[in-house]
Amino acid sequence: MSPSGAPEEIDVGSEPARPGLPAQAVRIASAGFGREIQSCLTKETEGTALFDLTVTATSGVGHLREVALLKADPKLKALEPCFLEAAQRVQFAWPQGEGESKLRYPLVLTAPSP
Repeated sequence: MSPSGAPEEIDVGSEPARPGLPAQAVRIASAGFGREIQSCLTKETEGTALFDLTVTATSGVGHLREVALLKADPKLKALEPCFLEAAQRVQFAWPQGEGESKLRYPLVLTAPSP
């Protein structure tokens, strides 16, 4: 409160709102993420993880603006730096306008059967 007893106004700022992206752009980004993280995995890698992805398209290019590993088994948690680096390589042409969407990306890996 201010000295006069009135509540103080606090400027918290905000990012400009962006329209959502069509499902096709989200699918392309999701597939790109899945493809790029393959370099982090081996045939023996198993476990589950849940990622939070923010897909953004500007100036005709889509990419993953933010990636967070929400939950993971210990073996996959250890691969987090590799997953985040792989996410930075995801880019795709998107001339249909600008926008942003979020998605949850589950990863379930099972060991191959003998």
